Amino acid sequence: MYRPKENHLQPNPPHSPVHAHTGHWHCHACRALLGIARGTHLHVKYKDAEIWIVGRCRCICRRCGKANEIVVGRAPGKEDR
Repeated sequence: MYRPKENHLQPNPPHSPVHAHTGHWHCHACRALLGIARGTHLHVKYKDAEIWIVGRCRCICRRCGKANEIVVGRAPGKEDR
């Protein structure tokens, strides 16, 4: 039977900052590349799917399974708290 790891159940995952010079968003635990910030958008790619995100993005790292979160392109609003 499949049991999700405990870290998948964290209500508020730690924020993973975007690197200031390259715009790369890395996992806070294993440093795997999760996405690239380009201007006010975050570009996330997995296999054939490409997603451009503005606002809050939550992602489970494919390498280590840790939860990551970032807000791109706008100040967090009331709904993001």
